[in-house]
Amino acid sequence: MRTLRKQLLALIEEARKQHQLDTPPPRLQAALLHDAMQLLPLPSRPTSKKRTALIAQTLTHNNMHRHIVFIRCPDQAFYLDAIKGYLIKQNIQPIAQQTMVMSLHCDTTSCQVELRQPEHQEEHNFMFIALHISATLVKGYQKMTRDMRAVLHAVELSIHDFPNMTQQLDQIAQHLEKQVPADAELLRWMNDGRYLLFGMHRFHSSDATAPKHSQRLGLMRNKQTLEQIIPDIHKQLLMLPPPDSVGLTWLHLAAAEHHLYNTTRVKVLRISWQQDGLW
Repeated sequence: MRTLRKQLLALIEEARKQHQLDTPPPRLQAALLHDAMQLLPLPSRPTSKKRTALIAQTLTHNNMHRHIVFIRCPDQAFYLDAIKGYLIKQNIQPIAQQTMVMSLHCDTTSCQVELRQPEHQEEHNFMFIALHISATLVKGYQKMTRDMRAVLHAVELSIHDFPNMTQQLDQIAQHLEKQVPADAELLRWMNDGRYLLFGMHRFHSSDATAPKHSQRLGLMRNKQTLEQIIPDIHKQLLMLPPPDSVGLTWLHLAAAEHHLYNTTRVKVLRISWQQDGLW
């Protein structure tokens, strides 16, 4: 473990120089090293199987009074972009931000950590994000870190189900082809990488208020996270009248205006079609 700490400290220093950041005070440097060690996905730790993890602490020393939020997540820009979006929407400007992409390789006797180039998408790569937040402007970090955990989980759900969602939208476009070809063409155009898919709720029923078969994907998969990311969206969806026509319908829901981390307007789309006499 001591060897691993030395490796990690050297990599943190190397990353600092690459980003041309000032040398941090010893207490801050020690805090960063401590948090990095805590979040390393070591095989012996139960948390190592989790794709995301977050810890936070407050440092107060002389003129330094800040929260340090340390995040581990996969080496994918969506996670960092979502966290940045959340901070923008909360009007929180970090004092500093540090990012490092690393890989960890372990055998039966030891582990070795390496600094990697970002966005190589290698299996063992992960990202460390250290956010320095003013403890004067943000009095406590509990709500902020609770929101950030929800943001990370929401991104993970959306990324995990993204291939399935895009495949299903392509299949739905095939169902619409004979009935409303213009809508089918529009759906294919939208599904061609032009929109981010947060989640999908698909059900088959003759009565949309009492679905016989339901499938939730992405953010819609977890109701607790959904409620935290878009408060009241589930309630407003349940209040919608059943569809009365085939095709695409843009839904104007008040809840969609209050997405926790997306900085652009969130759109809610209902797609309706008939198959075997059922909606």
